[in-house]
Amino acid sequence: MYEEVNKSTLGWTEELRRVKRQTDVFKEDSDVDVAFFSKFSLISSDQGVRGFLQIVNDLCFLLSTELGLRDVNWTSTDYLKDDNITTKDIEESIKDLKKNTRLFKFLKLLCEELVTFDWRTSSAPGLNEVQRRQQMLFKGSSGYKEIRVQLLKLLEGSKDQLISNTASKAQQYLGYV
Repeated sequence: MYEEVNKSTLGWTEELRRVKRQTDVFKEDSDVDVAFFSKFSLISSDQGVRGFLQIVNDLCFLLSTELGLRDVNWTSTDYLKDDNITTKDIEESIKDLKKNTRLFKFLKLLCEELVTFDWRTSSAPGLNEVQRRQQMLFKGSSGYKEIRVQLLKLLEGSKDQLISNTASKAQQYLGYV
């Protein structure tokens, strides 16, 4: 998802990159994309992280057979021995993930779709009143469900039939339609 945000030129990503006070926070690390990490990005909020993970879980669960999830060979299992997950553990898991090309391609396509969502928080500079009110739906405890609902609706409109159909199925199973 970070890679998709990083290469995006969508309005919401460009707006967040223009917020001066956010770029100052990350001045030591020029590679950090504030569209992803900023305090004005839902992706770095609890609601956004959970929403993203719920969608990935929902779709991968429903497509587990098609994606060959039972066949994934996770070779880096050292991190299962204790609570200390290192950067090396994550890098090894990503290598394992890339070996399952069906799963990796699906997740990449899913992230290409998810990046089109407006991930700005309601406090992000540059929002008009309508946009601000829309983004306020994701605040508080009700925001967890609302972001999941909105992301599934977005994916239901995907050009990719597999994603579209699976998002529709997930909404039905969750009782959102």
